[in-house]
Amino acid sequence: MPPETPLPPRPDKNTLEAFFPYATNPPPAGTFEMGLVLGGTVSAGAYTAGALDFLFQALDAWHERAGNHKVKLKVAAGSSGGAVCAALVSVLSNRDFNHVTAPQSVLVASPPPINNQFWNIWVDAFSFDQLVDTSDLNALVDEGAGNRPDQRTPSALNCQMIDRAVQSIIQYAGQAPSKQRAWVEPLLRVGITVANLRGIPFKVEAIPGIGQFDGANFVQHDDYAWFAAPTWVTKPQGLRAPRPDEFWVADPAIGYTTMAQWAAASGAMPVGFKARLLHRPVEHYYYRPRARATMNAAGSFDKRIDPPSLDMGALGGMAENGQYLFSAVDGGTLNNDPVSLVHDELAGLIGLNPRDPQEANRAIFMIDPLVDMPTALKKVGLSMLSVTKSMVDVFVGSARYLTADKELFASDDVFSRFQLVPNRKVDGEAKIGEDALAGTALMALGGWCAPAFRVHDFLLGRANMQAYLSSTFVLRADNALFNGWTPQLRQIYAVDKGGNKIQVDGATPPQNYYLPVIPVMPGATAVAPDWPLNALDQAAVDRTVRNPLKKRVEAVLDRLREDNAEGFGPWVLQLIALPGIADTITNALVDGFVGDLQQKRLMPKSTPDAAAL
Repeated sequence: MPPETPLPPRPDKNTLEAFFPYATNPPPAGTFEMGLVLGGTVSAGAYTAGALDFLFQALDAWHERAGNHKVKLKVAAGSSGGAVCAALVSVLSNRDFNHVTAPQSVLVASPPPINNQFWNIWVDAFSFDQLVDTSDLNALVDEGAGNRPDQRTPSALNCQMIDRAVQSIIQYAGQAPSKQRAWVEPLLRVGITVANLRGIPFKVEAIPGIGQFDGANFVQHDDYAWFAAPTWVTKPQGLRAPRPDEFWVADPAIGYTTMAQWAAASGAMPVGFKARLLHRPVEHYYYRPRARATMNAAGSFDKRIDPPSLDMGALGGMAENGQYLFSAVDGGTLNNDPVSLVHDELAGLIGLNPRDPQEANRAIFMIDPLVDMPTALKKVGLSMLSVTKSMVDVFVGSARYLTADKELFASDDVFSRFQLVPNRKVDGEAKIGEDALAGTALMALGGWCAPAFRVHDFLLGRANMQAYLSSTFVLRADNALFNGWTPQLRQIYAVDKGGNKIQVDGATPPQNYYLPVIPVMPGATAVAPDWPLNALDQAAVDRTVRNPLKKRVEAVLDRLREDNAEGFGPWVLQLIALPGIADTITNALVDGFVGDLQQKRLMPKSTPDAAAL
């Protein structure tokens, strides 16, 4: 076994301060800076992809045809399917592509080939039949960590379609760039969150050792990586150097491969999708500084920055080149909080983005397709079954964004944070969040069960983004960002605080109306899609979902019995060997899926058989 590489030295205070400022400088005059936060999605990633498709279209049109002020995308970060979308943002940032403008009926019935990776990955490439194919259960699982080499069950679902999507992204990224976009940072910082199953060891160094106890230790499992992605056609002068904690995406064959693998890991829903083996330089973990404010003798505060207290002695098993290897699953399983990652990149470690509508010059823009409508909190009870059932919802809810972050996004008085969520009307009734999407049933896998669901959600993302840019992503008209606007332009785009179009003239006080940060230019349009009413029926569900899913469940259970995995008691093996267990699992999942579809009018309710009456 080759000797391990000596651990790298820790960066000193000056080095950390050079890479991680306490507060960043304000943007140049006439420029608004933006960071994207893209939430977890599964098949609802079609909505996020559609929203991003229109965002690109609107920003291109504004900067190419008007550009009375500038917008600069500085950073993009995401978890789960949002991480895949963040990677696509970087890949598409310097490539020309077609936006999805064909009618909904055409896109469902016979979609033409579209040069658009947002569409190709999330709508065209993914389908349920690929998830339940059993061809992946024949090969040995690559354990990669010295564990048992005789396991053949990578996950409950087949992930080969995700592997193909990863290769598609890598292949596309290898093409020559074709479009220079002034609104994207030349070296875009992309953040991807994952759940690190091996963990990052820390030691509380202030606690003295006693005997064999050498200080308090803990292991952190919420993890993330930064990527420095080039977005130019012609490399600009004065380009910043990549930070020591960033993967450098200079070589597409290496950099985009690494980014795509991390994005796939971030979307690896535990048990459902297979975990991914990732590696990174150990040095990356040194560059996660803690900023503190301490009171001095004069009663004022001094700033202080410290490196993390990593327990480097516990990082055993490094490869000879100093890489740290670990298994990773869905970034949305833990509170990786991409909001904080993006905030610190925009404002600095302890900096603040101005929040007032007349002063705001930066914003975090979140796209969150799986936001829930407020519901009454139910009593749980004290029985074991009640508590166990409730814990599932608690774990899911706790893995999402911090409450403090969500409060700022929801506040009408905060203009440094904006949040786009699905919204539409169905039969005249307003639907928000998951209720507005067609593909959120079956644990958000439902979109992959019918092309009509994916098409609807993609087009709704486009339509919602257009409306949001026009009515909600706005600042007060006396903000310095609009100093270069003509009276005619103000008349075209003026809205009140509620986003309603209003008439203004040269005598209207600018503090009395609002203007969009990203104006939607004429010709950049998106049509709200029709609800895919009864897109599936019982026969289609049985044929395309129930029957193939049962075969998959049976095959997985058979393989698990053969694997006879260590660490599981005999009772587990006896449980999966019970007669009819595959039917029970399948019917429970599909019957719930059918109920959700019927409730949302995506499938007709069954009627009694006339012959049986």
